Amino acid sequence: MFHYVRRSLKWKLISIITAIIVVIVASIGYFSYYETSKTIRADVERFSRQVLRQANLNLNRYYNEYEQELLIIGSSKEFRNWLHYDSDDKLELVMAYYSMRSNNMDAFLEQHPEIMSITLFSNKGVQYNYAPVYDLDKDYDLKAEPWLPSIVDTGKFYIHVDTSKHYLNPDGTIQPLHVMTMAKRFGDDGYLKMDISLNTAQKILSEIHIGARQIGVISDDDGNILVHPEGAMIGSKLDEDIVESIKSADSGFIFHKKTDEMIIFETIPLTHWKTLAIVPYHDVAGSIDKVRLVTILIALLGLFVSVVLVIGVTTSITKRLTTMRNIIKKTQLGRFDLQVEVSGMDEVADVGLAYNRMLNQLEGSIQQLTDSKLSQQRAILSALQSQINSHFLYNTLATIHSLADLAGQREIENMAVALSRMLRYTSSYTSEIVSVEDEIRHLTDYLQIIAIRFTNEVTYQIEIDPACADADCLKAILQPMVENSIKHGIERTGKPIHLDIRVGKLSSSRIFITVSDNGIGFTDAKLAELQRKMKGSDTWSKYNELVQVGLLNVHYRLNMYYPDGLSGIGIANEPGGGALVTLTFPLAYNRKRGD
Repeated sequence: MFHYVRRSLKWKLISIITAIIVVIVASIGYFSYYETSKTIRADVERFSRQVLRQANLNLNRYYNEYEQELLIIGSSKEFRNWLHYDSDDKLELVMAYYSMRSNNMDAFLEQHPEIMSITLFSNKGVQYNYAPVYDLDKDYDLKAEPWLPSIVDTGKFYIHVDTSKHYLNPDGTIQPLHVMTMAKRFGDDGYLKMDISLNTAQKILSEIHIGARQIGVISDDDGNILVHPEGAMIGSKLDEDIVESIKSADSGFIFHKKTDEMIIFETIPLTHWKTLAIVPYHDVAGSIDKVRLVTILIALLGLFVSVVLVIGVTTSITKRLTTMRNIIKKTQLGRFDLQVEVSGMDEVADVGLAYNRMLNQLEGSIQQLTDSKLSQQRAILSALQSQINSHFLYNTLATIHSLADLAGQREIENMAVALSRMLRYTSSYTSEIVSVEDEIRHLTDYLQIIAIRFTNEVTYQIEIDPACADADCLKAILQPMVENSIKHGIERTGKPIHLDIRVGKLSSSRIFITVSDNGIGFTDAKLAELQRKMKGSDTWSKYNELVQVGLLNVHYRLNMYYPDGLSGIGIANEPGGGALVTLTFPLAYNRKRGD
């Protein structure tokens, strides 16, 4: 029985397909769980980044407004006068203070109720406190703040988060509050300080909804928690593993294995603090196990149904395959007159029909293959016969160069060198891509030869943006442009011609090259004809027509290599006469180039 199974295609198929289905079922169970987890993590990370960026924008906007208000107060004439009044100038001090409140403070504090107080302090010993929400302790002295000596007059604001014990309840008892302090020193004259409640930051973070138990936290670079939904956590420190991860980047994603949490963080630009969204992984991926279980159950049911169907289908297939195999064995002995009996309309029937057609076409295919090989050999022979030995050309040009040098014929010498470089450039087929600098160098060799040929009748100027010199460029796209100007300029009119070639950036991602001359330009009919052909979409069918015209050839090459719909050639006439050709293509670097 085992020997029969080994020789029976039917049972081989049943065994193989069953094994494949079992492997697929196991793979689906594993990869479904793995890919679902991976996808959920990526989605949570992407969504969290968007939410955190929006939260950071809001926080940054608030902090900018606070800074701007302090700067407005600090730069006001009243504040500058206030700083210079002595403590005995009570009337002037009070008038300047209330003028500042009327002009700047009251309206701003009405818009920002989260501001706890604004303190004005001069180095003449005068201190005024404006606290619209909570009263400040009457004994509060800014000079006693331990962080005050660390403020230097650098133009930057000092920002500090701590628990303040200087605010009082209506009954006069101390109300400890978590506040963010922003302070600035104004030369040697004094200070401005603003205390801001953390309620606004906590409210913004509370609007982050990613998971059922997610929380939003703000910390500094050292991992000290500045804002937390639980006030008791403010001032504590993040886990050292988290601190090390967030120190080295402005934003990112961390999976904290110790707590099985996903942590997404972004940096607030103004303060350089980190905003963190901490999401328990099981809140997001709780349904993965259920998905995996349902997938396995469905796969097992499919396995049972599949095995039943495999047995029935395999029996039908193998019966006809056995008959076909007997015919093929006879064909191997030279019986090409036998035909497979075809029944049914499935793939096995198609194989039988195909085999019968193969037998009928076998002789024609053999003849066609023979003719194809012969044509290929003739093409290779023709190519070898028409090929010029490049080393022979280079050695000949080197000999011409040496003879011109000995004879003192500098023009012949320069022409031989330029032609040799052009031949080396165009005969290298290792890559279609070169640098813009190489393409300009090749064009310069061509222009040197043209200048020698026409003796002061051709002048040119080349300008290239240094940032574009090493950009990628299709090989040999500029020479046809210049050759077109020479052909339709000096060769047709006999008048001197001047060429301007410019290379620069069209945008951060695109490059342009313009070739303009002072010739007769395009006729209206020729311009319309070329523009019509360049707009044609059926470039493959018109290839033979396109390659006969330099402009169209280059346009075709650019379109084929850069199928972005934005690359190609634009042609026009200069307002003062002459033709203008503009090539545009993507700005790219470091592509693999041929030697």
